[in-house]
Amino acid sequence: MATQPTQNPVPSESPRDLKFNAGKIDEFATSLALQYQDRFGNQHYTIEGLRWIAQQAISQFGYITVDSFQAGANITLPNQILRDTSTGEYYRWDGSLPKAVSPNSTPASSGGIGIGAWISVGDAALRSELRKTSGAQLVGVSPSGNLSQAMYFVTPEMFGARSDGSTDDLLAINNAIATGKPVMMQGYYNVSSGSINILPGTRLISKGARIKSTSTASAMIYAVNVDDWNIEGRLSLIGSGSTTDLGQIGILESGCQNYRVDNVTASGIAGRAFYQNTVGTWEAPRGNKGTWTNCSAYYCYIGHEDIANNNSNNLMNEFTTWMNFKASGCQIGIRTSAGNCQFIGGMLVDNVEGFTSPEVGTNTTHGQCVGMTIAHNSLYNVNMVAQTAGFTFSGCSIYGDSPTVGSVRLDRCRGIKFVGGNFEASIYNDGPGTNFIIGCYNNNNFTFFRSGGNPEGIVITDMYDQGGYSSRNDVFWGHSEATFQGNTLISYLNSTYSGRMAFNFSARDPQKTMDVTNAATMGYKYCRISGRVSVCTKLHVTGLTSGATVYLTVVRVRAGVANEDVVYQTIPAYSTTAVAGCLNAEVNVVAGDALFMKITVSTGDGTISATRTEFATHYIGGAG
Repeated sequence: MATQPTQNPVPSESPRDLKFNAGKIDEFATSLALQYQDRFGNQHYTIEGLRWIAQQAISQFGYITVDSFQAGANITLPNQILRDTSTGEYYRWDGSLPKAVSPNSTPASSGGIGIGAWISVGDAALRSELRKTSGAQLVGVSPSGNLSQAMYFVTPEMFGARSDGSTDDLLAINNAIATGKPVMMQGYYNVSSGSINILPGTRLISKGARIKSTSTASAMIYAVNVDDWNIEGRLSLIGSGSTTDLGQIGILESGCQNYRVDNVTASGIAGRAFYQNTVGTWEAPRGNKGTWTNCSAYYCYIGHEDIANNNSNNLMNEFTTWMNFKASGCQIGIRTSAGNCQFIGGMLVDNVEGFTSPEVGTNTTHGQCVGMTIAHNSLYNVNMVAQTAGFTFSGCSIYGDSPTVGSVRLDRCRGIKFVGGNFEASIYNDGPGTNFIIGCYNNNNFTFFRSGGNPEGIVITDMYDQGGYSSRNDVFWGHSEATFQGNTLISYLNSTYSGRMAFNFSARDPQKTMDVTNAATMGYKYCRISGRVSVCTKLHVTGLTSGATVYLTVVRVRAGVANEDVVYQTIPAYSTTAVAGCLNAEVNVVAGDALFMKITVSTGDGTISATRTEFATHYIGGAG
């Protein structure tokens, strides 16, 4: 049973107190507890407690490092620590001071290690382990696992990248990608020695990083036949600073599926900023392709180019979506030939050519461009060559600086449609084929006109201007009018043109379809492309001989064969000397045909005080 002390005042000579205090002396001297309790219940520090207080005081003032056990030293202060060069560890002396350490000593040979001797105060071994590439595995995290498992991404700097824009960092970046973890990029990286290779599942996350290359032999970023990868964040690609084609490529993609590229800006790429070519291999499904969002190209040779394959079964670049793409200062903003691509939003402004589709590959274009601004491009805003599978520009704003600057050129195309939006550029149509402008607005900034080898192939309907609907611009229609005065002209028609209606074309709107070249062919409507033509003719004749019957006939003129009356119509009388009515018909034509209207009066010349007629034609389908 433990001795129970008295509560006598100090000093007490009670035998019970003397025995109790003897136990407390032992507790003070040998206990590892920091405190003990006296006979009055008060707490006091043990020797171990006093040692702990001293250590705290030393830590507040800091250690004074001394070299070394091997060199020898004289320790005079409790916060001096001595380094063992063989391990890199530091020790403080816990015994009496001063402490002399002979040269070529170790902690073990100069007093030993432990309480009252040398006590380690360093973590050299731990720091050495933590410096290893596996060091993160030594740090635990809550609720379980280690830091290595919790690390979400790696950086090129972890693999030796200097990220100073001068040192080549290509190997470090590719090594980071090879870990399979997302790669965080924030520096300025030079990759002139080759390409950053995208692997399946790669995720590059940029926080304002810049990638620079002067190479004309390798793409900066190379993704071929790899799937399920992303490039995201604010990333800048910097080329050699030329708009000529020196072969540079920013991002090359081919044969990939289920990928996304977001917020990448390319500048000064002496070649193609974003390039989808045919080096890869296509795989199904065809709709599982990539999406490019908020990408842009400035002062490059070509902003974006995709290539159509020569093999109709290899459709790797089809069904790609581009959203909000911008290009400015380039030779060509977008050059596209792959089929079924979608371009949504964005701007092509102040380039030489804005949107162009070349004659290359099979199964080309037949995609659409929606809501894009294509303006102030110095040569062509739109330049489509030999695109016969159709393409639709919907809700776009197309603006040329003059009738000859920033025009729209359609060369041997068919089915190119401009639907809605603003259309303030002149349009050229060369070669066979019918193309369409439907429901667009023209702000009358300059005189709109059609030209080229086949202006009739441009079917324009519902063109609007500042005054509302403008039939003047409705060049879909070939519209002509004339007024016959008196007996002389109708006699002239019958004797000279076999009754063919002639018109005074000097006041005819020059915008209209199917032109007339000279008096010998007055009244002809020329058909420069094959197809099916709708004919609408209105006739109003007064002052006829009583009881006369008036006929209208559509005559088709074709080289090498006699003129053919294809449709005729009796015009009903509304009085004994006047008739009014119309003829509506559809006529098949081939390129080079001409149509004219013939009027026939059954009873004499009559006395015609006034005659008014209208002859309109337009294409409704066929080979055009």
